[in-house]
Amino acid sequence: MTENQVVAYHRTTNDKPEAGRWLVLATKPRQEKVCLEELERGGFESACPLRVEYRWRRRREETVPLFPGYVFVRMSYPDDYHQVRWLRGVTNLVRFGDADPPAVNDIVMKFFIDAMNDDGVVETGPEIVVGNKVQFLTESMRGLVGTVLRVDSAARRVQVLMELLYQATIEVPVYQVQVLSRSHCELILREAIPGPVKAVKAASRKGRRGLKEGRKSD
Repeated sequence: MTENQVVAYHRTTNDKPEAGRWLVLATKPRQEKVCLEELERGGFESACPLRVEYRWRRRREETVPLFPGYVFVRMSYPDDYHQVRWLRGVTNLVRFGDADPPAVNDIVMKFFIDAMNDDGVVETGPEIVVGNKVQFLTESMRGLVGTVLRVDSAARRVQVLMELLYQATIEVPVYQVQVLSRSHCELILREAIPGPVKAVKAASRKGRRGLKEGRKSD
């Protein structure tokens, strides 16, 4: 874990681990880590699910909050409000008007916490497996489509069979591809049809309509 990496989850060590409800705290910009550290010192159970994102400018993967600017805290409202509100990194509880802050369902929070790996990361996309249709995300290959032949989970790399480059294979990091749904695949294939082919099809449809109208007039 790097010095600036957010600690994703802290389980309370006080005498009432299930006290209170899960509420949402809005944090100051890029202060999720500070907020969680303060909550830990105060004995509050808190969570900040993370995701892995590739930063193109820095050309590297980074672990960032799944919900930037927000952390979850289990607390009693309004009893713990003032203790939490004035912690470093906290802006305020998320609420709507003068109503009490809405609680996050325990089942939802359990899902996030259980879904975190040892680094606190929650997978936000479909798992890449052999046979998946994938689309490339890099600028030089954006829009190209291929089929996954091999997945190296340890190295976080995949081998892809390209569909348009003479059946060539290429090995890339997993963050450079995105799994396509069937509808997405169909959309790409439609967009890949050359303009003249589309025009021929349109003319063909128009011709068939004209033929039908001529028969009706007869």
